[in-house]
Amino acid sequence: MSRRLNPSHSPPNMQITVSSKNRMERVGIYYQKLDIYATYRSQQVTVPTSLPTNYQGHREIAVWSPFLYGESVPVAPGLMLALHQDQNVGAVLLEYQD
Repeated sequence: MSRRLNPSHSPPNMQITVSSKNRMERVGIYYQKLDIYATYRSQQVTVPTSLPTNYQGHREIAVWSPFLYGESVPVAPGLMLALHQDQNVGAVLLEYQD
């Protein structure tokens, strides 16, 4: 049994800001395909969102601010309760993987 994130249980979307710093002095980075999604307690809670292609020159910082949508993502039982408890406290732990 799973529940889906929807407006009656939690916000259906969120906007985040992600940045990447290219520390290399002589090499640029071309981001051809980059997808991002949110996880909560190791479970994916939003659909993947594609970020635009981008060239990042040496020593530059790239910034993206995508919207992430979760209204159609199934989640494990009990996860919504834990998410609501964290939201009521005022903090939701975000993690990233590289």
